[in-house]
Amino acid sequence: MGRKGTAGRLLLIALFAELGFASLNLSTMPVYLRDSRGFGEAAVGIVLGTFLATEALAKIFTGRWADRYGTRPLLILGPLLSVVSILLTIVAPRGNGAAWETVILAGLRMLDGLGAAMVWPSLFAAMAGATSREERGRGMASLNACYLIGIALAFPIAGGVNDLARNPSAGLTVAMALFVIAASASLSVHPPVAHSENSEKIDLRTPKTLLVVGFFAFAGIGFPSFVVKLFPMDEFRLTESQVGWLVLPVALILAVLASPAGRASDRFGRRRTVLGGLFLAILGTGILGAATWVPELRSLTVLAVAAPLVGTGFLVALPAWYAFAGGETGSAARLGAVMAAQGLGAIIAAPIGAGMYEKLQPFGAAHGLGVEFAHWSPFAAASACLLFAAVLLGIYSSRR
Repeated sequence: MGRKGTAGRLLLIALFAELGFASLNLSTMPVYLRDSRGFGEAAVGIVLGTFLATEALAKIFTGRWADRYGTRPLLILGPLLSVVSILLTIVAPRGNGAAWETVILAGLRMLDGLGAAMVWPSLFAAMAGATSREERGRGMASLNACYLIGIALAFPIAGGVNDLARNPSAGLTVAMALFVIAASASLSVHPPVAHSENSEKIDLRTPKTLLVVGFFAFAGIGFPSFVVKLFPMDEFRLTESQVGWLVLPVALILAVLASPAGRASDRFGRRRTVLGGLFLAILGTGILGAATWVPELRSLTVLAVAAPLVGTGFLVALPAWYAFAGGETGSAARLGAVMAAQGLGAIIAAPIGAGMYEKLQPFGAAHGLGVEFAHWSPFAAASACLLFAAVLLGIYSSRR
């Protein structure tokens, strides 16, 4: 199989794998835990936070495994671990959100986290080997587009199935099928193996400032991540299918912009591209965050305008960011270190954001801002984190 054929297969794996992870942990699991198993939003945050925590910590090791043993075994095993976790979730005993049930489901999300940690560093490292130096930026951008499009399409696909089946657990079957497709596609791919002699050094040489930038940037993503499905359902009384249709235009925009985004860093430079993308994301989350304090902004129109800004911002920023922070070698170990810092930021922020969504409702009601104050507050926190990351990156890059 030629380089183009390998790169195409890697994009197919990335799309179906992320469709699976997003369908499971972003679209289905929050509604399933709350409406089927009786969990509160804060408990949902704890369970799904385990997924992010495991993913972030495991990437420290899975990047080195990919360098040493090759990316193909991890691309096969990662999705299969999530298939196992879904089967065990379906048969897990119910306790109406009791502590022991929370522990069981959090433990199963650890399997998902390990699977995701195997897949994404391996995909980026395999793409680096499957593309030339000149095409690498476009290859990374295409992977990033698959990641964002997978997240966007997960909501109409898994949510629509849940509504059609009138069962919040139906999306679990959808996610399982997507993981099986991703693992099956990985069987036919033989990407280049990264050289192991560099794997112990590269991640240790990753500039610490860039790890801090990654931490705060992904904390910005993390704050609203666990409630992004519940938010339009609670705030605007939308069904799961309607949420999916709301997200679908964002997915189409991302698909159209994927190729130009991949070339942006070649034209404008990595630093400017990352900062430009962060600016769009800050603007989008800032508009949504402003609604925390300005009730007049709490409308579906504002959400429809701001959400594409956030998605486009990350579509532009992330490929250039990985090229900027990951170095020239494309080592899975260095990418794993950067992704681990990012995951740590999301780990800490996501449960806090879910807790804000639930626990700040009395505060908003007591101060004349309504219980909706709590629903919009994670976006304000997200905007602040992204702004800090952009300022820190600007200062760091200007001194190089």
